[in-house]
Amino acid sequence: MSEITIKITDRTGAKFAGLEKGVERFVKKGIGYLEGEIKGSMAKPKHGRSYKRGGKVHIASAKGESPAIDSSNYIGSIQQVFPSPLEGLLGTNASADGFPYPVWLEEKMERPLWEFEAKEALPTLEQILRQEVHGV
Repeated sequence: MSEITIKITDRTGAKFAGLEKGVERFVKKGIGYLEGEIKGSMAKPKHGRSYKRGGKVHIASAKGESPAIDSSNYIGSIQQVFPSPLEGLLGTNASADGFPYPVWLEEKMERPLWEFEAKEALPTLEQILRQEVHGV
């Protein structure tokens, strides 16, 4: 799992308050950015097999591609959660036969998404963080 951890040791004064507000903004913007990247990756054209389902042709993802959107259940289950102002989580409760669907897709079907997109997003997330705490 990819994560960015920020440790603040001095929690006193105006400088801390400004830093804390900047990190709060970063958490919200960063989670939103990452959600957009994950959903955007799923929406890209795929190159796997095609088949008819429900009167429409679906093109599945090929190994090494992010999952294709089929019923929209998976992409629609992706949620942002903020346990505290300085903590944001992005995830899904989707499952397949009681097994976490993202893990099944990534490990069994070889459809990279979460870890890949998180790593790809790190430079942008670092830039967002710098912008939000600049001048503090």
